[in-house]
Amino acid sequence: ATLTHPELMTVVEKSSFQYMKSIDDKFLPIPRGTLPWGEFTMMRQGKTGQSDEMISKDRQALIDTHFQQELKNLQSDFPYSEFCKVI
Repeated sequence: ATLTHPELMTVVEKSSFQYMKSIDDKFLPIPRGTLPWGEFTMMRQGKTGQSDEMISKDRQALIDTHFQQELKNLQSDFPYSEFCKVI
């Protein structure tokens, strides 16, 4: 499908770091204020490749395996390993 120019501009705006940072609470796994480890933000710096500051490589491997299996269960052809740069 082809997007209209206004639709494309909406996608660009809503995928920007600034916009996603402004709605950070929507990315949290549970409501803000109920996290056992205190305050947390999903949209931290707007850079990729820094998850190892918060998640060990072993934990990331478990997450990758889980999501790849879930996508397989859904019969999805989403290229997770390429998109998420799975090693």
